[in-house]
Amino acid sequence: MVDAVAPAGDRLAELLAINEEVEAGALEMKRLAALPALPDGAALSAARLRFSRALRRHLQHIDGAVLPHLRATADAAAKPAIEAFRQLLHDYHEAAAHHVARWPSTSVTADWDGYRRSVDDMLVRLRKRGEVERRDIHPLLAGTGARPR
Repeated sequence: MVDAVAPAGDRLAELLAINEEVEAGALEMKRLAALPALPDGAALSAARLRFSRALRRHLQHIDGAVLPHLRATADAAAKPAIEAFRQLLHDYHEAAAHHVARWPSTSVTADWDGYRRSVDDMLVRLRKRGEVERRDIHPLLAGTGARPR
């Protein structure tokens, strides 16, 4: 993991790599949730675990390296967008924690269609979070001078 004193480009490179893991997990969950019947339990559990680990790694990198760096280095005009992203990230992870608590394996088995709808909702939230991150956070880390709107 890149630390808070590493160059911003290192933070962005690691964030992009982590985002690839998150995207792969999201695609795998989307594929599984599109199945009309409950998939193999072991395969679903493994996919859920991989996706969860990628999301946790993303949050740790954002909280441990990206946000501290941006809070210390971004100009005043960027601070509201940084804090809005932090809040969006918090809201996403709170919703994800509720999703995980609501859907242990036994509940998934009992209500596959409900779980599929919940996964779809979480993936929409994740996509929106990613759009904001790419628009507001990546340019700041890249040092392009682009500022969030």
